[in-house]
Amino acid sequence: MLEQLNAWWIFITTWTNAMFELHVGWPNLTYILAAYWLGETPFLVLTSFRHYFVYISTFAYRTPPVAHGFLMRDCKLYKTLALMHLSKRLLPLVALPRDIPGIAMSLVGFSITILATMQLGMVRTYFGSELGFVKPSWIDGFPYNIIPHPMIVGQMVGFSSILYWWKDQIPEETAALLGVHMSFYTVHMVQEMLTSSY
Repeated sequence: MLEQLNAWWIFITTWTNAMFELHVGWPNLTYILAAYWLGETPFLVLTSFRHYFVYISTFAYRTPPVAHGFLMRDCKLYKTLALMHLSKRLLPLVALPRDIPGIAMSLVGFSITILATMQLGMVRTYFGSELGFVKPSWIDGFPYNIIPHPMIVGQMVGFSSILYWWKDQIPEETAALLGVHMSFYTVHMVQEMLTSSY
């Protein structure tokens, strides 16, 4: 009985650690806790924009070889934190049914991004072709057959819709936060246009 309990304990702790490392990672936990310890504003800034630095620096240098699983994990983790920060600030402003058009406009933009991700797949979404993890392939399905850089354009449409619809209610800090997100997307889009090998 004790041996079975020990075996289960080892299995559970090994599995839990593996799942934690797969989805969060100890270095990220340390970074997030340190950012939180610094205070509300540093936590907001340090966890809202980190994924852009990961995108931009990885796309710029591409060598030495990148740990692609960690790249995807870190980007998804910090993008999730950024969206949580935005949700905390934006959801209290929403009043139904008055804001249904604003919600619909922003969902159109974010849906374009989701459709672009579905066309590429997760590996290509996170520079799998550029980093040599998958063979390059021309994507011609929607939205790529109509919209250039649809992943970024979709985000810009979503954020622009939010800024437009709630312009009279959004605090300046939140508008600035959205503006910085849009600026980083613009920088990365220009980077892709000027330095992409495709």
